[in-house]
Amino acid sequence: MNSKLDRLKKIRSFLKHQSSPQSISEIHDALIKRLGVDVSRKTIERDVFEMEEDRKLKALPGNPTKFSLLGPPEIEIPLTTDEIQILLKLLGPDSQLSVKLKEYLSKEN
Repeated sequence: MNSKLDRLKKIRSFLKHQSSPQSISEIHDALIKRLGVDVSRKTIERDVFEMEEDRKLKALPGNPTKFSLLGPPEIEIPLTTDEIQILLKLLGPDSQLSVKLKEYLSKEN
């Protein structure tokens, strides 16, 4: 079974590499056929709408509605918990990055 966080990352990754906005069906097809994710279209629809509400995606009106990434691109860097702890010691406790890292650690535990 695929975790929601994993699905959301794959949706973002797929959309990041597209030159034009994609429909929910196109996103679903790509996750199943290209990325090997076993998930229903309805689940992807819920994920996409949640990402839109969280301002991660922009909906472009039409039939069908198409979606694209919103905001600056994110970079994913795999870090160990120890590496994150080291970064937290170097950062100010109220810095934006420190808050993000702490939030990430709390979700992992």
